[in-house]
Amino acid sequence: MAEKKYTTEALEDAEQLAKILAKVPRERKPLVTMMASAFIAGAEAQAQLTAPNGSARQ
Repeated sequence: MAEKKYTTEALEDAEQLAKILAKVPRERKPLVTMMASAFIAGAEAQAQLTAPNGSARQ
């Protein structure tokens, strides 16, 4: 498996998200985690659909 390289900006964004999630009350964490996962999945799908080579995994 190839090792992923993350930019400084991506790591800072991940740290900010982790700090936000740490402040969420325990009873709300599943909902917030589900919403964050859905947003990330949507962003990944959009990136694949708009990729320069036009190929989307199916």
